[in-house]
Amino acid sequence: MERIFGGSIAAKATIIMDGKVSDATITAANVGGIGRSPPEPYGYDEAVLAAMKTWQYPRQPHACIAEVTLRFDFV
Repeated sequence: MERIFGGSIAAKATIIMDGKVSDATITAANVGGIGRSPPEPYGYDEAVLAAMKTWQYPRQPHACIAEVTLRFDFV
């Protein structure tokens, strides 16, 4: 099956002491079509931020900053 859409989104967030994600922001995005008649890349930043808010890390003694890059391909 041919890929028609893909890219990567980089984000930064604070992981607070209870392991929850806080203050997530998009730092870079490279989203676009691959092949013919690709769909428009709308809504992916918002979807990444919504997903990050559900992530849970182990409890820790202090807050920290996490930086992630998410790579995706759709068919």
